[in-house]
Amino acid sequence: VVEHWRARAAEYSQHDWLTHALSRPFLEERLAALCAQRARSLAPVSLVMFDLDRFKNINDTWGRGAGDEVLEMLVSGIKAEIRASDFIGRYGGDEFLLVLDECEGNAALQLLERLRQRFANKPMSVGDNQVRISFSAGIVSVSPGDPLVVKEMLRNAERALINSKEAVRNRTAVAP
Repeated sequence: VVEHWRARAAEYSQHDWLTHALSRPFLEERLAALCAQRARSLAPVSLVMFDLDRFKNINDTWGRGAGDEVLEMLVSGIKAEIRASDFIGRYGGDEFLLVLDECEGNAALQLLERLRQRFANKPMSVGDNQVRISFSAGIVSVSPGDPLVVKEMLRNAERALINSKEAVRNRTAVAP
């Protein structure tokens, strides 16, 4: 019984209880480890910070249970589109971080457009309702040989996300 609860505690410390995406502390730990590894191997890394557009409206209109379902389906849909070497984590609320290993900016943009089309073309069934979602995103890509500083990457991805949301929603901005 003790081992069972220890294993469950370890799982909950590494994964978000709702979406099963990586938890923020474990996400940042994996990102730091990947950046250290990529600094030696000279491979590119792209970091995508995104959140759902007008997520508060979903919670206000259909309730928090519906919002929870949308977040679960969002993460599940993204996991179906990314490679095994990529990972997604819940950064906070409806904000997520997608780490794309050995992926440069154009490939990251193509993936996001594919995801955007997936969610636009197939509404989510939440109870008796059909919910269409969109997201705003910010991408930072680090080319081989460039320094991989996690805090700087996160800050730049967040700035790009803010730019995306301020300009128009349902779009992706690329950090310089």
